[in-house]
Amino acid sequence: MLPTLHRVLRRHVSTMNFFVLISFFTLPVTMATAGKERNSTAKIDKILVCYYLPRTDLLNVTDIDPQLCTHLVYAFAKIDHDKLIKNSLSDTKRYKEMTNLKSQNPKLKVLLSVQQGFPALVNSSTKVYEKFYKQAMSFLRTHKFDGIDLDWEFPPAEAKQKYSNFLLGFRKAITKESQASRRTALSLSAALPNTKSKINNYDMSVLAKTLDFATAMTYDLHMFIKNIDTVTGFNSALFPPKHESRFYSVDGLIEYYLKEGFPPSKLLVGIPTYGRTYKLANAEKHGIHAPAVDRGDGGPILHKKGVYSYTEALYALKKGATRVWDSTSDVPYLYKGTFWCSYEDAESAEKKAKYFLKTLGGAGVWTLTLDTTTVWPRFQIINAIKKVFQDSAQP
Repeated sequence: MLPTLHRVLRRHVSTMNFFVLISFFTLPVTMATAGKERNSTAKIDKILVCYYLPRTDLLNVTDIDPQLCTHLVYAFAKIDHDKLIKNSLSDTKRYKEMTNLKSQNPKLKVLLSVQQGFPALVNSSTKVYEKFYKQAMSFLRTHKFDGIDLDWEFPPAEAKQKYSNFLLGFRKAITKESQASRRTALSLSAALPNTKSKINNYDMSVLAKTLDFATAMTYDLHMFIKNIDTVTGFNSALFPPKHESRFYSVDGLIEYYLKEGFPPSKLLVGIPTYGRTYKLANAEKHGIHAPAVDRGDGGPILHKKGVYSYTEALYALKKGATRVWDSTSDVPYLYKGTFWCSYEDAESAEKKAKYFLKTLGGAGVWTLTLDTTTVWPRFQIINAIKKVFQDSAQP
């Protein structure tokens, strides 16, 4: 299984103050109109789901604009001994700070995402499931969350039926709890995979029945992996580059989800706020599919080899990197010397939001924390998506 950005960044603990970098930045992006659009006549309300990864050196919960997204998702909690629990002692304070944002925007929904601990729970019994549902719902209500987001990465084929049973039971328990308490039902959502083989490990009819919405994690489509993926590739290409399968593109994966029966009104296109980096074998060969020998060196903020936040990409451009827009895949990349980075920016995010505007329920963004949080204007990628949704809602 490919390493996910979730796990990469959760292992990263270095901190520093980056506000001194603000003076280096300008906004080198323009809002381009979408040249392509999916065919559909359906008009649906859009939601913008934004995941928050706790990194107080980059973004405090209290610095999140309550009007920015329709849903905020706190990442992550975990399952331990068949119970939903917090990851760290400091989470309790941040839970409260995040749910308090609803006082400034009563329409805002705040969810808690859980990632670890699924295998043992799902492979247990119905009786254990029922105890988990009750405890988890109590935990969510206690901390004033509006729902739970399931981010199991990823169910194996042999768990397909058991996970389906788990989801069906969870939906039934949520409905029963809502009726008994006379409170709005907790929402149930999920983050879903970026490969056909992993998508096939889910029962789409069950997902359709049980989930309120789901984010297709249409990113991490390419990253440097020794002896496996050793040429430059796009992290989240809207359309596939030449000589690549359509399933290495956002459009191809979304098309597959819809073909397999996931309801379009519940499906969200996943948009990253980070890029994947490479070390080129030859500085003179710096296009797509250029030979690479390693992941790129870490940047000045995350200090993480192979990963660049959007802010780090802007910093690289300010320091002389060359930006190239790939008109085939509708995404940018940058290079300088032997450094190469496929990244998302406001223009490419806007393209995706416009392309899926008439087809899907909205967008899910990983993550608020890696958007432009330490430069101005802030949240450039998320605001580009939001503007598309707002403009479409105008009479």
